[in-house]
Amino acid sequence: MKPVIKAYVNVDELEVDIKTLKDQGVNVQNIYVLLKNSEYISNIINNTHITSISYYPIDSNDTFENKSQHIKENLKTLDFSESEIDSYKESVFDNKIFLIVKDFRIKGVL
Repeated sequence: MKPVIKAYVNVDELEVDIKTLKDQGVNVQNIYVLLKNSEYISNIINNTHITSISYYPIDSNDTFENKSQHIKENLKTLDFSESEIDSYKESVFDNKIFLIVKDFRIKGVL
């Protein structure tokens, strides 16, 4: 089953949704955050009190091609199609943040 994905431009909204998922018993091993700026991840972890969250940080020193390939490889592991991957990659480079959850019980929650 394909993961549920939701786009954010506001980190605070993302954190609220992570807390909601945690309160509903979603295992943090099923939660992924895809973002361009890895500096946000520390704040997200501190603010949501989750000690272990899977995410795909993208080093700002990477070239555009390296970043693009990194995103593609990670999204493939989550069973996204090539067209979906292309769409998400463009959005990440436009500073969108994605919450990806591999737990079918949360359909309709996000």
